[in-house]
Amino acid sequence: MMWMEFLSGGSVAHMIQSFGPLREDTASKFTGHALSGLCYLHEHGVIHRDVKPSNLLVSSSGTVKLGDFGAAASLPEGNGNATMTGIAGTAQYMAPEMLRMNR
Repeated sequence: MMWMEFLSGGSVAHMIQSFGPLREDTASKFTGHALSGLCYLHEHGVIHRDVKPSNLLVSSSGTVKLGDFGAAASLPEGNGNATMTGIAGTAQYMAPEMLRMNR
């Protein structure tokens, strides 16, 4: 059976909407947490493909965790040079090269 952790802090998007822009130290800490999670995923062959403030969830201890894996994909086996087709994710938060690839 799989369990999901309850994250009582809401999302980073909700924090920004409720309290305004994050302080620089908080934004830096949250970015570090998100990058650690993304590194873990990549080491295990997964690409999240929809990283945005509403998918960064905050625990009661202030740790940011990645949420919403609906657009996630497996990395190709082997050399990793395979091309992914189709746009997945939220366009406003996508890397420009991903949008250019899919024109």
